[in-house]
Amino acid sequence: MKQLIPELLFKILCDPAPTKAADAAYLYAQTVENQDSVLEKGAYLFNNGCAQSIWISDSLAKSGYPGFSIWQEKLINLGVPSNAIVGVPMHEYEILNTYIEASEAAILAKSKSAQSLIVVSAPFHQLRVFITTVTALSREYPQLKAYSQTGNFLAWSKSVSHSQGELKGTRTDFIYTELDRIELYHRKGFLVSLEEVKNYLDNR
Repeated sequence: MKQLIPELLFKILCDPAPTKAADAAYLYAQTVENQDSVLEKGAYLFNNGCAQSIWISDSLAKSGYPGFSIWQEKLINLGVPSNAIVGVPMHEYEILNTYIEASEAAILAKSKSAQSLIVVSAPFHQLRVFITTVTALSREYPQLKAYSQTGNFLAWSKSVSHSQGELKGTRTDFIYTELDRIELYHRKGFLVSLEEVKNYLDNR
C-alpha cells in the first residue's frame, strides 16, 4: 500500500480545481501559526470564482482552532462576504480532529445536495486531509466530488504547533508525522485504503 503514497501525493497536491465553480470550499481547522495558509487560499478560491461559498468549522476556540468568529472576520478582511461564509456545525464535539471535520462537511454537503467540494489544508496536512475526506464521503455521501487545493506556502523550517495544538516541531517534521498517522489509521481501520483513494481520483 505504501507504494501508492508517491502517486497520491503528486495527484493530491497538484489536483486541478473543478472546471465549474465548486459549491463550496471547506477550510480545515488550523492552529494560529498555520491558519494563513488555508484562509488566504480559501479567499483566493472564492474571489477567483472557483468556489461559491467558503465553509469553516462552526465552533468556539478548541483544539488549537481559533474559532468560527475569528476565521469569519479574517475571511471578510480577505474579501469574502459574510453571507458566503458557512459554518459547519461542530459545537457538540469536545475536540476537533480531521475525521470529525471531514464527516460533518460531508453531512452538510449532503443536506444541501452539493455536487462538488474543494478541501483546503496546510501543505503538510493536505495528503491526510484528502484521504480522510474520501473516507468520510464513502460513508456519508459517495456521490460528492471532492477536489484538493493545497493551502498557500508556509516556511518549512519554522517551529509551530499542529494536531489540536499538542504536536510541536517544524513543518518539515510534520510531513513525517502525517505519514506515520496515515499508516497508523489504516492499521486501525479508520481510513479507506490508498487504492480506494486512487480509484476515487481516477474515476471522479
